Amino acid sequence: MDLEIFEQTSSYCELRLSSGGELLKTRGLDTAAVDRLIEIVEHDYSHDTIASQVFKSPRLSALGADLAAFLDGDQRWLTSVLDSASGMTLRITAATRLRYLPWELLCVNGSFLSVSRSSPLLPVRAAGTSAALPAPAIGNRPLRVLFMATSPEGVEPVLNFEAEEAAILAATSQSGIDLVVEESGTLAGLRFRIMDYGAEYFDVLHLSGHASLHDGQPVFLVEDEFGGMAYATADKVAQALAGRWPRLIFVSASFSGGATSEGLPSMSESLVRAGAPAVLGWALPVGDVSATEFAAGLYRALAAGEPLDQAVIAARRSLYHRMRASWHLLRMYADRSPLAAMVTPLNSKGRAGIGVRAADQKFLDPQTQLSRVAARSVFVGRRRVIQRCLRTLKQPAGAAGGAEGLVLHGMGGLGKSSLASRLLERMPTHQRAVWYGRVDLTKFRELTDKIQFPAIEQQIEAAQLLDNEQVPLPVRLRYLLRADGPLGATPCLFVFDDFEVGNLDPHAGSHILSPAMAEILPALLKAIRDTGSRSRVIVTSRYRFPTPAGCRITIESLETLTAIEQAKKLANLTNLRPGSTLDAGIRTRAIEAAAGNPRLLDWLDLIAADNTLDVDLLLTAITDEAERFRRETILATNLLHSQPVELQRMLAKVNVVELPIPFATVSALVDHPDAAGYIERATQLGLLEMGTDPISGQARFYVSSLLSPLIRPLLTDGEYVHACVSAARSLYEEWGAPFDVQASLSKAHEPDVQTPQRTQRRWSGAHTSGALAQMVVGLLEVHRLAVAGRDAAIARQVGGSVGRAWLRTSRFADVDTLATATLTLGPDAGAFYDRGGARASTGQPRLALGDFQEALTLYRAADDRGNEAATLTNIGLAYYGLGDRQQALTYYAQALPIQREVGDRAGEAVTLTNIGLAYYGLGDRQQALTYYAQALPIQREVGDRAGEAVTLTNIGLAYYGLGDRQQALTYYAQALPIQREVGDRAGEAVTLTNIGLAYYGLGDRQQALTYYAQALPIQREVGDRAGEAVTLTNIGLAYYGLGDRQQALTYYAQALPIQREVGDRAGEAVTLTNIGLAYYGLGDRQQALTYYAQALPIQREVGDRAGEAVTLTNIAMIHRDEGDLDQAITEFEHVVELDRQVGHPDLAADTAALEQLRQQRAQDSHET
Repeated sequence: MDLEIFEQTSSYCELRLSSGGELLKTRGLDTAAVDRLIEIVEHDYSHDTIASQVFKSPRLSALGADLAAFLDGDQRWLTSVLDSASGMTLRITAATRLRYLPWELLCVNGSFLSVSRSSPLLPVRAAGTSAALPAPAIGNRPLRVLFMATSPEGVEPVLNFEAEEAAILAATSQSGIDLVVEESGTLAGLRFRIMDYGAEYFDVLHLSGHASLHDGQPVFLVEDEFGGMAYATADKVAQALAGRWPRLIFVSASFSGGATSEGLPSMSESLVRAGAPAVLGWALPVGDVSATEFAAGLYRALAAGEPLDQAVIAARRSLYHRMRASWHLLRMYADRSPLAAMVTPLNSKGRAGIGVRAADQKFLDPQTQLSRVAARSVFVGRRRVIQRCLRTLKQPAGAAGGAEGLVLHGMGGLGKSSLASRLLERMPTHQRAVWYGRVDLTKFRELTDKIQFPAIEQQIEAAQLLDNEQVPLPVRLRYLLRADGPLGATPCLFVFDDFEVGNLDPHAGSHILSPAMAEILPALLKAIRDTGSRSRVIVTSRYRFPTPAGCRITIESLETLTAIEQAKKLANLTNLRPGSTLDAGIRTRAIEAAAGNPRLLDWLDLIAADNTLDVDLLLTAITDEAERFRRETILATNLLHSQPVELQRMLAKVNVVELPIPFATVSALVDHPDAAGYIERATQLGLLEMGTDPISGQARFYVSSLLSPLIRPLLTDGEYVHACVSAARSLYEEWGAPFDVQASLSKAHEPDVQTPQRTQRRWSGAHTSGALAQMVVGLLEVHRLAVAGRDAAIARQVGGSVGRAWLRTSRFADVDTLATATLTLGPDAGAFYDRGGARASTGQPRLALGDFQEALTLYRAADDRGNEAATLTNIGLAYYGLGDRQQALTYYAQALPIQREVGDRAGEAVTLTNIGLAYYGLGDRQQALTYYAQALPIQREVGDRAGEAVTLTNIGLAYYGLGDRQQALTYYAQALPIQREVGDRAGEAVTLTNIGLAYYGLGDRQQALTYYAQALPIQREVGDRAGEAVTLTNIGLAYYGLGDRQQALTYYAQALPIQREVGDRAGEAVTLTNIGLAYYGLGDRQQALTYYAQALPIQREVGDRAGEAVTLTNIAMIHRDEGDLDQAITEFEHVVELDRQVGHPDLAADTAALEQLRQQRAQDSHET
């Protein structure tokens, strides 16, 4: 079916429905109706709204019903089509603003049509040519997919593209798939890969990564040749493909299929306009898990011979049945090409076999005949290493960066063999010959059995050449590889695995080739060079060795897994993965013991599976296994202790640093005349890891913490401290420029806004980019070393910089830890201030108050007026957190004139907001709004986006307190996208809770619970205990509103101890009142009065007059129910007086209730 929507004039649209080119129906429509529909969708469906992020959100059904009603109209178009079809594809041609509406949500009678079992509907946005196109031929072979993931340096989050590849392979294991991976992540690599295979070879191009806008155009983020970020527009992708369009392109990236704010075509639509027959993309942000599951479902169906439209429907259904919130985000754009099958089913007669083969079975253990490497489905990490290796292997041997051979070097267990296997898989155009351990001429001649020759005659010729010992080996190999030789048209990868076993001999503290290998390796390398062959040699070796004369070898040293690589590795391990049933302490100990060594992680994962051992025995087994691994796998033949003592001490000094470091820092640590020689020797032996910095491209060095137990005792405590301070000072100088960038993000001790219950706290800032995140990791190591080395100046400078950036992104527990470490070196105002901010933000006002008082004393002693004012404001917020609003106002009143005196406009706005908040806490909403109205324009004037969001949230809260829920929602809707923009996770959670509370006030309890469910995990993530308690209380209140009193009491019981723990007296009173209300609902009035009696004195203590009025109202209702009208009237008189004091919106209602009680008493008295 085809649906065309034409805007004929500014006020009139025409809808046309056709099938098979035949016009079935037309209908006119007022443009105002279109405008209303678009306004509704834009309000409720975007990356900032909750509806698009919650599975089965009621708003999604409502939006889907609105879209269906729009299409149905008075003539019931949609209904009639659905009644006569078992499923269909709906091609939509419309102007931009209608084209991008979420037609995937079409909903009839509560059922979403796009995931319907009986009559599924696939919306396809038409683009490109309007002419009908013929169906392409169906291949009688496996599905061919070209997969390219991009992961530029500094772009976060880093996606788990390895898991996506593994999921696709697993999903298609029965039908089979030829999955070719382009590892470079570059457009140039994509172009060369397409050219290598030719036009119409690939059925699908799968691009996995991030999408964005650049210079007003939608772009896909690719890599440049150095791993940096580059922008790929649709035109650039088209140029890379050079007209060789596959049947489908899947741009698996957030926002790749959605509308742009500038009204430009999406990335997906742009690709169809450029020539792609069909493109899939995501309209809004999508998570790794959902994207991976959809890809697996899509390729499972396509590989089985399903038509493209049915495959998309099946994959979407799979997401829906897994209850993934992103099920409706996938968009399809296409020209008029039929959405037909690409390949035949598995058992079709004459169907070709799979061309791309796994390589792990080439690496078999000689004894067990089991693979010794990671299978393709579980290999993770090493992206930059793989890219560099592939560049070496693919370049002409004589070109810059090219070489005949590649040596993968590093200590045992780092995955050299697994990496070699990965390289074989990434070069499917090459044959594979793998030898393990010692290789002599006899074993080398097994080459002819390892290679699949094009014809038996060539294999015979090759065997005869290699067996002819009358001809020198170099000559034989040249004849083997030259253009007209047996392997001239069959490029090979010759792999010598575990090369140190039998192929190297010790020599002068290093290693050289054994006699047999000294004949084989140079001959093979020179034959490749002399013939210009595309064949290459790969060697995996624990030790380095001299490059044979006249040959070119590139050495790639492997490092310990990075944190991101280790996280991906752990996700594949049964027992050590996050969320496993293994005891958390044992899991942590095992991961620490493995020290980023992938093989040891595998071993310890197996040990952790032993359920016959108790905790103590399991910990002992982990320690023993790590020690055995250290001595047998890494330090074979007592390698470490055979080295000079000074070299061992050098390793011990470098080992004080827990990150790879530049050569300059290694030199600073090693005060020895032969330092350079020791560094080279340790590197050759694999005791000192030498890798490549992904950003600078310079060498960096690291001593694995696996060696720590053996080398740490070589240093005295004094030497250890000296090494730490030397490293801290060197790295501080090396990373000085990045440090300045970080410091610029933390330029002031800006005051905070402590917000109890449903209000918003403030730490301004922005999302930390990937590059900045790496920088912070380095600065943290500088700080740790400075603390260990007792260098207070560096520790305070770096700790303050990182701490302030973390406060802005709600990493409160980390700030507390960092500042506490800094304070071990003595009192420091900045550290006290930061720790106070962290504690205030996690519901610890008493501890925060102590820290702020210490900071105030030090700032006053230094005559630092600006930070004195900021600290006074935060002392005020601490008192606010303790429930003492009047004392809070006293400190704000001291801070405000100082901020105006020193010209601190941003600080002035914060204090004004806090004053407003204090008045809100005292029940005076109008006075609160007066101060917020002063703060907001200042924050906008100075560009304080985070502060602006705080004030907007607090304004919303004030309107909520005044009874205007819709106005409150309006302000929350302005605050939420700003908080997400600046990375204020804690603030985002508060606003989500406030939105839930507003919906509760509007009577929509289920919608309230939806928002609370979004807020609670964020509050737990950032350690906001006070906020967590508020949300738990609000969840209990929602269940109370739904009539489930027992469930309400369950949540109140979770909230109350947290509020008492953090000292939130006002929140404690709210929860006590709510508990009383629940017992009242259960009919237990005496228990209700008990809890009201606990709440009332707290509310009077903290000055919460509005809360006191609520509790007194509840008490009055019980007295009324029990017939004690005199006491009920007395309580209600207090309620009305409190309402008058605070301008409460319920004043009229409460006054009416009081008058009704008086009339009832008079009537009862008259009857008596």
